[in-house]
Amino acid sequence: KRLRWCKQRRKWTMNDWKNYIFTDECQVVVNKQGKVKIWRTKDEKGRPHLVVPEEQRQVQLMIWGCITKSGVGTLGRISGYINSAKYIQIIDEKIWGVILKEFPDGNFTFVHDNAPIHVSQETTMWFEVNGLKASDWPPQSPDLNIIENVWRYLKIELSKRTRHIMTKDMLWREILTVWNNIPAEFISRLYESLPRRMGEVVKMKGN
Repeated sequence: KRLRWCKQRRKWTMNDWKNYIFTDECQVVVNKQGKVKIWRTKDEKGRPHLVVPEEQRQVQLMIWGCITKSGVGTLGRISGYINSAKYIQIIDEKIWGVILKEFPDGNFTFVHDNAPIHVSQETTMWFEVNGLKASDWPPQSPDLNIIENVWRYLKIELSKRTRHIMTKDMLWREILTVWNNIPAEFISRLYESLPRRMGEVVKMKGN
């Protein structure tokens, strides 16, 4: 499916990708040494693996974010373990402002991976009722979701700011500061990399 998906899109241009909203959630952890870790799972392994062992953590937050061709979109803070109901809640709170600003004509495609909370019956039904068009997504393909590069950027920049992070609220403020200062040019380059990414998967026959 991954190879077929990329073959169908390998000749797409920026005009085809510009209406895609890439989204994801991750766990941000600052350990006792001030080192930042971004914990993610493979898209079909489930979210419990985002929980970090107590002895390995100092401060941690789960966040959800989205990006568009124009730059970063909204960022949400998630409390506790995430399930379908909580996922729907964060989408409902955070996505409509982005759509209104960037896609007033309603022409957009929402991207999330195949995590159970993303493809559950509850989530799928909510998307249908609310008119959110979600892209089908190839399994095991974090390399195609360009927001993964944004999480990497966030990790690098946060690593420069961990000295005084002692609470979740302090971590959240630093995350917001980094997020709101991610250059639009950086996001634009990620979108421009999509044709190359499709071509690489096709060249490697899906690997």
